[in-house]
Amino acid sequence: MSEAYPGAAVMDRIEATFMEMARDVNFASGAARNAWMFFMALHAYFFIALAGITHRDLLLSTAVSLPLLDVDVGLRPFFLFGPLILVLIHFGILLQHAMLARKIHELHDRVTRFEGQGGFRTHRVRIQLHSYFYTQLIAGPYRSRLFAAFLSLMTWLTLVIFPVLLLLDFQVTFLPFHDLATTWAHRVYLVLDLAVMAIFGIYMRYPSKSFVSGFGANMAQRPLSFMASGLFCMAAIAFSYAVATVPDETMDRVMAAIPATRTPVPVGESSGRKPRAAFWPTAMLFEGNVDHLSGRPASLFGRNLVVTDADLVRDADFTSGETSISLRRRDLRYGAFDRSDMHQADLTGVIADGASFRETNLKGFKGERAELPNTDFWRALLTNQTLNGQAVRESQMRRVNMRNASLGEANLRFIDLEGAAFEGADLRGAILDGANLTGASFAGADLRGAKIDQKNAAEAQRQGAQF
Repeated sequence: MSEAYPGAAVMDRIEATFMEMARDVNFASGAARNAWMFFMALHAYFFIALAGITHRDLLLSTAVSLPLLDVDVGLRPFFLFGPLILVLIHFGILLQHAMLARKIHELHDRVTRFEGQGGFRTHRVRIQLHSYFYTQLIAGPYRSRLFAAFLSLMTWLTLVIFPVLLLLDFQVTFLPFHDLATTWAHRVYLVLDLAVMAIFGIYMRYPSKSFVSGFGANMAQRPLSFMASGLFCMAAIAFSYAVATVPDETMDRVMAAIPATRTPVPVGESSGRKPRAAFWPTAMLFEGNVDHLSGRPASLFGRNLVVTDADLVRDADFTSGETSISLRRRDLRYGAFDRSDMHQADLTGVIADGASFRETNLKGFKGERAELPNTDFWRALLTNQTLNGQAVRESQMRRVNMRNASLGEANLRFIDLEGAAFEGADLRGAILDGANLTGASFAGADLRGAKIDQKNAAEAQRQGAQF
């Protein structure tokens, strides 16, 4: 037998080697497939959780209720550590696939040399490989170009594109909260994830090379893929750093200062909002006018809170005179809270430059040292909270900054406004009788038709207010 076929023993050893390598590849592919399925389930889980978070939840810092687990997680911890968990798991998935790639490429290269040019991807060992798409993409049997494109698309979508989109979804969903520290954490997570993908992407394609030589080979042998990957990474970073910005942060001001792309932001019916501008993509994607029928911004996304026509206070949850909702030191700039019920809210030290509280119920609220310039309080109810005709909670707005605010027809009766700044404010038709205006400044304010005590009116007129 051996004399008739002198190379039969060698052929048998080669075939046995291929089968042994195939079993090793199949075992590793099964483990990688299971990890990949868990990774995809985690994506779906996070996407569903993020889809259920509304602007109301962001305003009230409502805990995130995780689907299936029925566990509540704090809002900030969820947005701070959720994407970090995703990046760490993505790192493990890519590391596992890089080790798998080395086994698959080794088998593929050996079988290819054995097949020769005329029999490429025809060896029977390829049929016996694991059906995992990544294994089939590298070393599977012959397939049409369309089927090969589907395998490649699955790899790109699930290992590259979806993780990046999910990280951006975390950032965009949390953006209206105006927490710059968390937003910067999201940006750092994104860059780390892209760096990990760039490194392991080279090792997955050229497992036997060093990173530098593999990087050069990738540029030379796959220029279109290299350019597409680079453009995708740059687009994701540009969106995260230059487009999805917190209003008035440094990057937002820098991008809005570019004359060629500076775009006015609509202010809607809120006359108290000062005219402002934003970077063109930011204005188009994040700064649409508020749709008062749906209570959502008309743009694709939103970076300012929009909670209109909402009952934010459950009277059964607190005793009369206590704080209903606490928004102390929150950044509510440019938000819209029109016609909502926020009575007895704690707005101490809040920053709400350019926000809109038109016809909002704020009876009995606290607003000491709040920064409310250019804010619209048209017909807002800001007076004391009463029960059976007696005050149970006195509204306090000591040393509040309401310069250039719109307070037309607002009810500020009996409010403590000691040291408040109303320079340039529109107070036409406002009700100010009985309010404590000791030390308040009214230079340039419009008080035509306002109801105000004679003594306070005389002082305001002396300061240059218009009557």
